[in-house]
Amino acid sequence: MAIVTFKQAGLLSGKGTATIYRHIKSGKLSKTGSGVDTSELVRVYGELKPIDNVDNYQIDKKDGNIDRLIISNYQKDIEILNNIVNDLKNDKQILTNIIEDYRRLLPSASPSPSVKNDPRNGSLWKRIFKK
Repeated sequence: MAIVTFKQAGLLSGKGTATIYRHIKSGKLSKTGSGVDTSELVRVYGELKPIDNVDNYQIDKKDGNIDRLIISNYQKDIEILNNIVNDLKNDKQILTNIIEDYRRLLPSASPSPSVKNDPRNGSLWKRIFKK
């Protein structure tokens, strides 16, 4: 059959690359040169998963196309998130201004003199002995 890389072996078997290396080290799976024979994968893991882009993955990876595409997507995501953060900061400022406007409209928080001298205010001790 065909020789595949360790990464491709992981994709075909449905295992991770670390598992492939671990099974090679333990002797469960044997390697051929710098890869693994697909017949060996079938012997150890059974039927292989159909992956039609395994060879294309290696070609693109060598060119760096996948890396550039991923980085480009991350940069777009970062730009979108920065816009969201800026919008939230603007909304916060608007709400803070609205709260301040309402605070100015409310009467002051100091109690009126009639409430201040009310005998019902104060501790129980003061109410009993009326100092």
